[in-house]
Amino acid sequence: MPRGSSTPSSLDGAIALTQPQPAQPPYSLAHRGRAIFRLCKHNEGPIINRWLILIMIVGAIISGADGLLRPPNSDLEPLPQSVQYDPYSAAFLLAGITLPLAFAYGRRARVSLTEALFLWFMLCTAAYTKDFAYIRLPFVPLFITDVVLIVLLTSIYIVQRRRGPRLPVALNISLALFALAGVLAAARGFLGHHDSVLVLRDSAIVGYSLFLPAGYHLTRNWLVIWRIAVWFALGAALSILNGLAQFAVVPEQRRFVSGIYVLVPFVGVLVMMANRLIRPRAAWILAGIFSIGLFLANSRSAFVSILVLFVLSLLVPGLFRRKLRLMTSIAALGAAAVLAGSFAFLYLHLRSERDFAERVAGGLSSGVLHTNQDPYWQFWLMAWQEPWNRFNEYPAAGEGLGIPFKFDI
Repeated sequence: MPRGSSTPSSLDGAIALTQPQPAQPPYSLAHRGRAIFRLCKHNEGPIINRWLILIMIVGAIISGADGLLRPPNSDLEPLPQSVQYDPYSAAFLLAGITLPLAFAYGRRARVSLTEALFLWFMLCTAAYTKDFAYIRLPFVPLFITDVVLIVLLTSIYIVQRRRGPRLPVALNISLALFALAGVLAAARGFLGHHDSVLVLRDSAIVGYSLFLPAGYHLTRNWLVIWRIAVWFALGAALSILNGLAQFAVVPEQRRFVSGIYVLVPFVGVLVMMANRLIRPRAAWILAGIFSIGLFLANSRSAFVSILVLFVLSLLVPGLFRRKLRLMTSIAALGAAAVLAGSFAFLYLHLRSERDFAERVAGGLSSGVLHTNQDPYWQFWLMAWQEPWNRFNEYPAAGEGLGIPFKFDI
């Protein structure tokens, strides 16, 4: 046809636009997540770049060397009753080296400095937990968590003046009530002549609830959520590497890894596996890594939590669609098989691993079947019974904040 004339294809296209189109099949949550991920990928850089790989290498060197050189610790050592805890130097080293690398990562990924700071905070918290949390500024009663929270709130609400989606009304009311309860408890502590340092320390839990609105404004799309998940999982993997190194040197300890920071990415991997948001090979590798972490954590609460989540996915009607429930069950059973295989391999081969596996099994049996003779179970019962008794003395005003434990075990 000559150029400029009306072609049949153009007429057919015009007619097709006027005809009703067939209804599109509804997208699942996984399809929506992939679509949003592809849409956001045009505006921001990839999640994994050379700076993240460098952070991974540096973190692995620091965590592994720290685990090999760290002295043994007692699981029932006296709790720090104040803020006088000296973190391990490796936490300082990891935080100091990875902070500029995190900013370089943010520039490469085309994200804000605020988000890069939040990613760094998630990585170091998952990797070194208490040791990182007790890093403090010199001559100032502020810890690294306080500084990061202040910087995040200042950047989001003052510097950037972000006007993103408002928090739900129910969440605002809950935060307000929680803050009011914290103020009353702190006032009760000061009026009761409790140690002011301990009152301020215990009041931090109320202030840390402000991480919720900060995180709500930072997680503006699925790409940010994926990025946070990757950094958190990397921090958990570094903690597992540190625990493996400690286990190679002093295998007689009770635990080597914080259970909650391994349980969260482990459950996340199961959920992504069930929703087919991750490649199966990568999912099984991550499940195996975090299974080893759960083994090193030796946390009965983590084991029970996995069992409860698995039972809920099967028994609660309407919690998952039928197909999703089947995939979740398969993923959970596969992860359980990996964990059981790890137990069997360690039990049947090396002596130190076999001894630790026996301690894990014995501790789980003692905590579930013989609670009256389990020292750790009794410790937590006393830890809850003592403040409850003080609360019963003044139920109207409560016990307040800043009261150290007085029981002994």
